[in-house]
Amino acid sequence: MIDLSHIVNMQNTFVFLPSTTTTWQVWNKPRGFNMCSIYAIGSGGGGGSGAAATTGIRGGGGGGGSAGVIRTTIAHVFVPNNLFIFVPIGGVGGSSVTATNQGQTGGNGSETIVAVYPE
Repeated sequence: MIDLSHIVNMQNTFVFLPSTTTTWQVWNKPRGFNMCSIYAIGSGGGGGSGAAATTGIRGGGGGGGSAGVIRTTIAHVFVPNNLFIFVPIGGVGGSSVTATNQGQTGGNGSETIVAVYPE
């Protein structure tokens, strides 16, 4: 969960969470503001599984990759009345370790999209 306690006016803060489906979420521009700040975080990659070879070689799994982050501030006059936001889920972790399946890589993350039209 992202800590947003540093934002002074939380009543006009909109948080869009990942969806398990490929669903676009809609943001409607509120009236009475001069600026719009967008803070978008992509989904991170899944961690790799460990290794437990029958030869006694063992290793822990790897952590997942971090996601890309962008923050921008735009004058409200340049922002359309509606924006479409797509927030993907993160990459899946590596497959379970078995005698023949060891040290599998995790899945890729994906980008968060803020668009004028849904793709």
